[in-house]
Amino acid sequence: MNTIAPIMVLVRFNPAYLEEIVDSKIEEIIEIPWKLGGEARLENGEFIAEFNPDRPDLYSFWGLSRAIRLYMNKESYRETKVLNSSYYLENKNPKNRPYIVSAVVKNSEAGKNLQYLIDFQEKLHSTLGRNRRIAAIGIHDLNMVKFPLTYTEVPRNYEFTPLGETQAISLKEFMQTNDKAKEYGNLVGENITAILDIEGNIISLPPILNSNITALKDGVKDFFIDVTGTDLSTVQKVLNLLIGSLSYPTGEVYEVNVSGIKYPILTKESWKIDEKKVKEISGMEIPYEEIERSLLKMGYEVKNKIAYAPEYRIDIFGEIDFIEDVLKGYGYENLKESKEDFTTIGKGHELRDIQYKLRELMVGYGYVETSNFALINGSYNRIFGFSNEYIKILNPVTLEQDVIRPRISISLIQSLLNNTRNPYPQRIFEIGTVLRNGIQYESLGIASCHRQASFSEIKGIFIGLLEDLGLEYEMDKFEHELFIDGRAAKILIKGKQVGFFGEVHPKILKQIGLKMPLAIGEIDITGGIL
Repeated sequence: MNTIAPIMVLVRFNPAYLEEIVDSKIEEIIEIPWKLGGEARLENGEFIAEFNPDRPDLYSFWGLSRAIRLYMNKESYRETKVLNSSYYLENKNPKNRPYIVSAVVKNSEAGKNLQYLIDFQEKLHSTLGRNRRIAAIGIHDLNMVKFPLTYTEVPRNYEFTPLGETQAISLKEFMQTNDKAKEYGNLVGENITAILDIEGNIISLPPILNSNITALKDGVKDFFIDVTGTDLSTVQKVLNLLIGSLSYPTGEVYEVNVSGIKYPILTKESWKIDEKKVKEISGMEIPYEEIERSLLKMGYEVKNKIAYAPEYRIDIFGEIDFIEDVLKGYGYENLKESKEDFTTIGKGHELRDIQYKLRELMVGYGYVETSNFALINGSYNRIFGFSNEYIKILNPVTLEQDVIRPRISISLIQSLLNNTRNPYPQRIFEIGTVLRNGIQYESLGIASCHRQASFSEIKGIFIGLLEDLGLEYEMDKFEHELFIDGRAAKILIKGKQVGFFGEVHPKILKQIGLKMPLAIGEIDITGGIL
């Protein structure tokens, strides 16, 4: 079975500095990350914490310090106010990275330890930014930035002074010799995205490198932040995370006018506190006063029984997230065990029973079970002719998993493509979830791949399966671009189409690189067999 463990993000800080900012002993501090859903320890003189990707605000020294102080009731929610300014940036919408958002933070404490800021920046690059592909960050010394700015594309004969260098070189030479340019050069086109100041100097080449003109120095207090990328929602979230970190505890946030839109745009998710829902989820009746106190410890603002999440909490999407934070603030260790006051006799679930039966039959026919992710590469939907059925993921972790599969056959073909070096014949099946036109189904997919794979073979398997299940069915001609004309059929139960099978067209096999004939099909379990 394919499984994937959540990737923990590790941060390292100086324990003495953390004690100074939090105003507590490290022995007390080290307990709090565990209550926030992470882990913490002292190792080789360092404070080390690990967090799941759902709390990116805690990757920052200042974000973690604030969360710990809040949990220890040393402070309460502070609203981030955005002050007016005359800073202006014109976005020329570069082709490869059309989006840019910006902000200014003054009187920040982050300059006291720039390495922590750089580490935070790189963690955001590798997580939310998808290794700078979706979002990339530039942080500059505000006092060296000459407004207004322009975000545009420049030719490779343009000159640029890379960060850490004192001499300007052509972009052509920079792209050939600089390590960062070699690493991220594939994310730009022939013309390169750049931020220019009023004098036409390049201050940044997103997503590659900043210029030395606006380089940060120890002790800097005033920052100009730019976030560029290919997804507007993501770049806005990254900007809000950076503001949440750089503005704590003393920073002031100023707007930047980006082609008529003033950033940052700070929003707060809200939830009308529902004590019954908390009890339903937790199994314990928690008084309203305790719910409010718990939310305050997690950094929320509470007014008139409505909880408002902090602006930097981009992980809050709905009621269940609020309740999770209620339980974290209350303390999972304080939840009491209880026994239900009823008895019942267990019995098999109808869906699980039929799945078990199908597995027994398929193994008996000589097929091997596979298990794949429900998320797939959306390009396969187009190749196999299922373009109108799928649902796209808004912010996918990878383009290899950017849609929810509408058909389980797609996953079977991906499994076969991953096993082209293994011996044939390959006969596989999968039982799993698909989402088609907004409706969730459990489906069975069957594939046979070898030199003699044919329509007759796969037809025989489906007939045997349906008859072994004792179902009344019909089969009729089926036309679809995935299959050879006249070599495909649809399955009907009570007059409703519930599946199909056939022999895959050679042009599709050639397109995807599968060198053996393939017969494949699927049938819905829910809404079909059941």
